[in-house]
Amino acid sequence: MPKPARVLLAEADSISTQLLSFSLEREGFEVVKARGGLDALRLAREQQVDIVVSEVLLENIDGLELCRRLRSGWNTQRIPIMLVTSLGSSEERIAGLTAGADDYLVKPYDARELMIRLNHLVDTYSSCYQVNPLTRLPGSQVIQDYVDKTCQGSNPWALLQIDINHFSAYNKIFGYDEGDTVLKSVADLLRLVVLRDDREPVFVGHEGRDDFTAIVRPERADEVCNDILSRFEKQSANFYPAEHREASHQIWIDRQGNARVEQPIGLSIGVVTDGLCDSLSYLELKEAAESVLNRAKMERQSGVFTNRRHLVGKLAQMRRGNQSSQLPA
Repeated sequence: MPKPARVLLAEADSISTQLLSFSLEREGFEVVKARGGLDALRLAREQQVDIVVSEVLLENIDGLELCRRLRSGWNTQRIPIMLVTSLGSSEERIAGLTAGADDYLVKPYDARELMIRLNHLVDTYSSCYQVNPLTRLPGSQVIQDYVDKTCQGSNPWALLQIDINHFSAYNKIFGYDEGDTVLKSVADLLRLVVLRDDREPVFVGHEGRDDFTAIVRPERADEVCNDILSRFEKQSANFYPAEHREASHQIWIDRQGNARVEQPIGLSIGVVTDGLCDSLSYLELKEAAESVLNRAKMERQSGVFTNRRHLVGKLAQMRRGNQSSQLPA
């Protein structure tokens, strides 16, 4: 059975929230309720959301400002937004669409029309190649766009390359459905830890399979990595059936009939920062991050390795060139 679409609902009052929530759940949607505009913005960043349904008249920030902020965030700009409101003049509808809403429905409305519009928006956005279809995180092209933008900017940054250790073996032993559960759990964990801070740079992407990328401010890097690993270790036992949770390793038979021994899954994080990366292209930066990640993967299960010494990029090449020219003939 496909997982129901998750609606983030931001209504003006509790009665409206209850009524619309009931209608959505009856039609098979999963509903996440927000308390005001700022809470809706936080939930959109920290949780996997398939669509936002919002009133314009909200506490903290109104629905128009919510639209603008969602559209300006790299991790939220591809979430479809529907404004459902009592404000029905032509100018107000235009203001809502200009702010970034995909659709605008005026109260009172026919519930059947609302559900049809919601399903159309979810289906349209779900087919977007720029978002990973499983985790709903930005995919490889968006990651590259964000990295290129961040590396050219003036803000300092730290890039986290994140990989799930022993994931292929886990899939073979427990099945791909369970593997998908792990991937979605890691995506949710990264949203919660990384995107709680809305100060740039802040980003989470899913390149595919078990490869994730995050970008944070360098002073947050150690805290974020430690929090990610701590939370993952606490929940990792739940990825296994009860009879496997205490096992120190897993055994499976490969296609040649050989017994293979694998460690439990863990997370490895490689960290590179702008201070030691000079004028790198996206591919060069990813290569540097993969190299650092491989150092982290030397740990038995989960671990972090941060590049704190080795300069990477044009300055490093210039230094090596200068050193070579100074060698005796």
